[in-house]
Amino acid sequence: MASVSYAGAVRGWLVIAVGFASGAGCRDAKLVQLEQIKDEVCACKTVECAEAAMKALPPQEGVASHRAQEIAHAMLDCMARLSPAPAPAEPAAAPTLRGSSAPASAGTP
Repeated sequence: MASVSYAGAVRGWLVIAVGFASGAGCRDAKLVQLEQIKDEVCACKTVECAEAAMKALPPQEGVASHRAQEIAHAMLDCMARLSPAPAPAEPAAAPTLRGSSAPASAGTP
C-alpha cells in the first residue's frame, strides 16, 4: 500500500483543531472562530489554501467539547476532499501450477 504524504499533517491538524475550542472561559468565541476557519478550509480549492487557513488555529489547550470535535471533523473532511486520492493497488496474480498456465485451483478438487 502506498504511503499517503498528507496523513501525518492531517493528523497533526486534527489534534490542534479538536483541542482548539476547549478553553473554559471563552468556549463560545473559540467555537465561532473554529467555525470560521472550517468555512475557510471548506471554501478552498487547493490543499495549500486549506493548510494556510488552518494556520490560524491556535495551539491546543485542554479537552475539546463535543461541538469542537464535530467542527474539527467537518474541517478534516474538507481537507480530505482536497487531497489527491491514492492510486488503487493492482490485484495480485493468481498462483499457477508448476509448468502450467492454469490457476492452481483449476486442477484441484
